[in-house]
Amino acid sequence: MVSDPTLTAEAVRVGAAIAAFFAGLAVSAGIRSLFRRGDGGSGRRSIAAMTAASAAVAIAAWSFVVAARSGGRLDSVTTYLAVGLAAGLLVGLFPRAAGLPLLAAAVFSTAAAAIGLSPWLEWSPDTEAARITAYRANGDASMVALRIAAAGGRSFESNLELGPGPVTLEFDVVGIRGPLSLAFGRRRYRPSAVSTAGAHIELQGDRGPLVGSGDGGLLAKALGCTAAILAAPPFEPSVMASASYMLKADGAVEMIVK
Repeated sequence: MVSDPTLTAEAVRVGAAIAAFFAGLAVSAGIRSLFRRGDGGSGRRSIAAMTAASAAVAIAAWSFVVAARSGGRLDSVTTYLAVGLAAGLLVGLFPRAAGLPLLAAAVFSTAAAAIGLSPWLEWSPDTEAARITAYRANGDASMVALRIAAAGGRSFESNLELGPGPVTLEFDVVGIRGPLSLAFGRRRYRPSAVSTAGAHIELQGDRGPLVGSGDGGLLAKALGCTAAILAAPPFEPSVMASASYMLKADGAVEMIVK
């Protein structure tokens, strides 16, 4: 079971939508039987209706048990139920006219999310996202070693010549709501820039086809994703001092100076 209460609630909502989808399929099979009596397909439609109804009951029961155990609020569950039921009715009544477009939309959305979000790092609370170590610091400039987290538990390190003054590390952050959060988490990030009073160094290329610039773009918003730039607290470099940037559960970045 998902341990994050927000993700648990989302799993329940998605389960309710899937149960409603199968219920819609069962109802549509009954409707088709009413208008196609005597065509020889009543037995097949009855089996399809019973199978869909059984799946709906099983998934609804699972969702109810998970919701009861979690005890959390299930905002928007009615919307999920309505969307699932409508999709089931449309697919059951018009498998080609509605089923194929809905399948294509689901495949496109999943592919767009996978391509756009997979390169970003999963936001794991209490893990180190980056570390800055100062090797030289004076009134004119500073030289630091920057180590940033990468996919697969790896990290990359580079030496940077910066201007004088405090060093600010920036992160691109994507907040994810809706069903996609079950696959990609509630939040993903990437270290994006280092800046001082006299320099601004970009660490990454563009955000990719999904997130785009600004707050994410229309496609990202349609899929429940919003982007933002998060600036960590400024680090005042001194020789051999280091700053560790820790991810927090509330979406903040904590800087620990050593």
